[in-house]
Amino acid sequence: MRRLLIISLSSLLLACQSSNTPLEGSQAANIDSESFITCSTNHMPSQPDQVICRDGYSVGFNYLNGVADWVSYTLTPESISGFATVESFSRDASLPLAVQVASADYIGSGYDRGHLAPAASMDFSVASAKQSYLMSNIAPQRPEFNRQGWAELEAWERQCTQQLGSLKVVTGPIYNREDNLWINNKVRIPSAYFKAYLAPQAANTSMAFIMPHQGFSLSEIHQFQVTVAQLEQHSHLSLFQQYNTNKQALHSLCQLTDKAEPNIETFSCQDKYYCNQMTSCQEAQFYLNSCGVDRLDNDGDGLACESLCF
Repeated sequence: MRRLLIISLSSLLLACQSSNTPLEGSQAANIDSESFITCSTNHMPSQPDQVICRDGYSVGFNYLNGVADWVSYTLTPESISGFATVESFSRDASLPLAVQVASADYIGSGYDRGHLAPAASMDFSVASAKQSYLMSNIAPQRPEFNRQGWAELEAWERQCTQQLGSLKVVTGPIYNREDNLWINNKVRIPSAYFKAYLAPQAANTSMAFIMPHQGFSLSEIHQFQVTVAQLEQHSHLSLFQQYNTNKQALHSLCQLTDKAEPNIETFSCQDKYYCNQMTSCQEAQFYLNSCGVDRLDNDGDGLACESLCF
């Protein structure tokens, strides 16, 4: 019944209004040219139920799941040198009332209200800081996921931005067919989250990760790296369409950890044929692509040993 009601609502709204809902009052202030480009409908990762443009990020919101399919934003050294402090979650009134999520919906759920566009990267103005706490920018995250690895990755983004000059980011949830857990019958809980990065000032180098929705630390992040092409297959999104970037290769941006970063070229084809013999997502992908071990990709989607990757 919920699905039928939301599908009907989506059809009615799409027929009556633009999916790019205008902002009201102070929300419309301080939108610079870079954030406007981010919100352009010409290069969206997908056609969601509703696109919401904010000062520092844009949202492709999914009415049925109660969570954004994707959030995109561009970081610059200027934008991350913030000062505003706001810690008050609120409904997003630009969404239809029937699909609005309240902060109180999460109470007692055991899940954190996890930011997709990081609050610490959106604090360049009071208005932007407030917008980052709108529930359309929030996704359900396990505390051990949100407070450690996810937070560390957000901090790395800001450090990398200082080094490279700018960084484009797309992030969001990934669902499996069996993901049927909900918060308050409104918010669907995903089995994984993704991050995709592109550095325009570093020859449009791109990098992507699919992280299982469980505790992790930044020191483990390399085992979750995938190519942008593989992420597109799993997320059903089209990423960085306007940029000439190699989506088929594994790239590296900045230094992710204090440890030496693994080099996929150090792998070699040996007597390994099963996922339980692989030590990481990267190694499994090497054996699939370079050694021809097709059995590692049971569903033929180009990603080897998915249990290792998310």
